[in-house]
Amino acid sequence: MLQRIQTVYLFISAILIVSLFGVSSANIFSTSGELYIYNVKGIYSAIENGGLVYPGWPVALMAAALALLHVVVIFLYKKRQAQMRLTILSILMETGLAAVMYYFISKGSALLNADFNLEVPFVFPVIAAILDYLGWRGIVKDETLIKSLDRIR
Repeated sequence: MLQRIQTVYLFISAILIVSLFGVSSANIFSTSGELYIYNVKGIYSAIENGGLVYPGWPVALMAAALALLHVVVIFLYKKRQAQMRLTILSILMETGLAAVMYYFISKGSALLNADFNLEVPFVFPVIAAILDYLGWRGIVKDETLIKSLDRIR
């Protein structure tokens, strides 16, 4: 059902993934003193009207797919088995998203001959994976409750 606690966990997880599109996950400082900003869409120059330096469309595509997957999982409340499987897929994808984000940041900073500092939004996929795990536990509890009630009849 939509009013269950696992729905809250999944919804907050979806908000965290969508918020990655609006915030920077890392600052990249080049040896020449230039500042670059990384978000899921790529690495941008921090100067006024700074353009895209290193595209990050695979990360953006993965984040968009995760956001869509969360919406699907939330509305599959009548099909708990599918909801559990998709939640596990979501956890795996969020872990992969964090790894791919780190790869893009490190690869982009190496191309720019720069150092990087990770910011708080970088851990959003990890927090979302933890929330998805909590949601998965709630779905499993519902499933065992339904099975026990069916057994009593």
